[in-house]
Amino acid sequence: EREKLDLLKKVESSARPSSANTMAPQPTDPATDRPRMAKRIRGVAWFYKNWIQVVGEQDLKEYDEIVICDRPYALRKKRFSPKIVLAVIAPIAVVVLFAVASILTPSFTGKGRIVGFVLDQNGQPIRQSATVRLPDAGQTVQTNALGFFVTDPIKSGSHKVEFLIGGRVVGSNFATVVANEISTMTLAPSAIEPSQSMASAETQPETGVPETSPAQDQRLAAPSVRTGRTVEVVQQRNSNSGNTERIVADPYGRIILNAGVEGATLALNGKVVGAGNMTYTHLKPGRYDYLVSKEAYQSARGTVEVAAGDASTLSVQLAAAKTAEKPSISPEEEHYKAGMDALGASNYTVAENELNAAVAAKPSYAAAYMGLGQTKSQSGHRSEASDDFLRAAEIYRVAGDPSNAMKAYNHAVEANQTSVPALLGRGNLYLSRGEEIAAIADYEALLRFDRRNTQAYLGLGQARFSQGNPKAAIKHFKDARSIDPKNVETYEYLMLCYFAQDDFKEAKKAYENYKEIATAEEMARIQHNPKFSAVLRVVGE
Repeated sequence: EREKLDLLKKVESSARPSSANTMAPQPTDPATDRPRMAKRIRGVAWFYKNWIQVVGEQDLKEYDEIVICDRPYALRKKRFSPKIVLAVIAPIAVVVLFAVASILTPSFTGKGRIVGFVLDQNGQPIRQSATVRLPDAGQTVQTNALGFFVTDPIKSGSHKVEFLIGGRVVGSNFATVVANEISTMTLAPSAIEPSQSMASAETQPETGVPETSPAQDQRLAAPSVRTGRTVEVVQQRNSNSGNTERIVADPYGRIILNAGVEGATLALNGKVVGAGNMTYTHLKPGRYDYLVSKEAYQSARGTVEVAAGDASTLSVQLAAAKTAEKPSISPEEEHYKAGMDALGASNYTVAENELNAAVAAKPSYAAAYMGLGQTKSQSGHRSEASDDFLRAAEIYRVAGDPSNAMKAYNHAVEANQTSVPALLGRGNLYLSRGEEIAAIADYEALLRFDRRNTQAYLGLGQARFSQGNPKAAIKHFKDARSIDPKNVETYEYLMLCYFAQDDFKEAKKAYENYKEIATAEEMARIQHNPKFSAVLRVVGE
C-alpha cells in the first residue's frame, strides 16, 4: 500500500508544470522555419502472397493497427492450430519411433545356423579334414582340427547334412533349422548294409544242393559290423554255379598309435595327420614313412604298412630328450654383464673398465656404449657421457632401430645441452619421423651455438618445406648456400621450393647452378626421381 501511494505522488508531481519539466522548444529547420520531425524508425516488411513479416525496431503489440496500402489491419498474435501441430509432429514422431524400434527390436531374418561335430568310427572328434555339405541349401563348409563346423545362415526347415572324406560321402543326417536360432548336431560314419539278404542262398533245381558251401553260407549270413567301413555287395552270375555273392572290404585302412606319452604328433610321409594316442582313419593302402614327435622327447621314425579294411598298430616309445647345453657366453657379453653389475653397485671404475673391454671386443656394441654413458654421467663426466650416448645413437640408427636411437639422443642432449652433434642427430631423426616441430626446435637450438652450421639450415629448410611453407624454406636454403655454395642438396630443394611457388624463372636458375656442380651420378639420380619430374619438364630437361 505504501508503494502504491509513493507511485501516485510521483505521478502527481510529474503532472504539475515546473521549470524543470517544461518541454524545451523543438529545434526548427532554418530553411522552412518549421519544427524538425523526429527521426523515423524504418524497417523492412517481407511478404509472400498474403503473409507479411515486419523486420525492424517497431514495438508491436496485440490490437495495434497497421495500415497497408491504405487499408487498416488489427494485429493479432498467430496461434497454431492443434491440427497443424499434430500434422507437423506426427511424421517426425513416426520416424523417431521407427528408429528406436529398429534398435530395441531384434531383427528376424528367418534364417538359422547349424553347429556341430564330425565324429570318427570310435565316437571321437575326427582329426582329419572333412567336408560338411548341405545339398538342398547348396552350402559346403570344412571342419577344423577338432572336427567342429559352423554353417552360414540357411532357411528354416529340415535339411539333409552330409559329411565327406576324400570326396566320398561317409555319413549323413537331418537337422531342423529354426529362424534366428542355432541347431546343434553330430555327424558319425554310417555303415552301408547289403542291399540284398545274405542269409539265404538259392539251390540248384536239378539236385537241390546249395550252390555255396556251409562255410560260405555262414560267412554270408553273418551280420555286418558298424565300424565305419563301407561294405559293397557284388552279385556274380555263373552258368555252372548259379548266383553267388561276395563282400569287398573297406578300401581304406587305419593306424592305431600308441606312443607311450600323451599328445605325440603323428606325421605320415611328411604330413601331420594328428596328435594323440588314437585311431587315424581313412588312410589309403600302402607303405608310409612315419614320424612320431613331441617337444622335449626324442622323435621316432620308421615305416608302417597300411592294408585296406585293416588296422595297423603303431607302438613306439618316445624317450625324454637330453637337456641341451647352454651356449657359452661371448667375451663382450661377459664384460658387459660384469660392467652393468658394477654400475648397479656404484663401482664406477670397474664398470667403466669392463664396458670399455666390451666395446673393444665388439665396436658396434650399442648397449655397452649406453652403459658407458650412464657410468660417466653418474660419475660426473657428463660431456664424455654425451659422446658415448651419441655413439650408441648412431649405431642404433644405422641398425634400423629408431626407437632406441631416439632414447640415446635424448640421453646425449640431457648430458650436454650444448652438444651440436647430439642436437643435429636428434633433429635429423625427428625430421625422418615426420616430427617437423620438434626438429625445428633442435635445429634452432643448435644454431645458437653454431651460427654457420650448413646442416642445421638445410634441416630447417626441409622441415619448413614439409610443413607446406616454401617461402620460409627458401630463406633457410639461401642461408645454407651462403655458407656452402657447393652443396648440391641445397639447389635440389631450392628448385622444389621455387616450383612450389610457381616461380619457374628462379627454379630454372637453381637448376642451372645445380648442373654446374653436380656429378653425372647426381644428375641421373634426380632425373629418375619422380619428385623432380615436374621441375625438369618446366626447365626443359
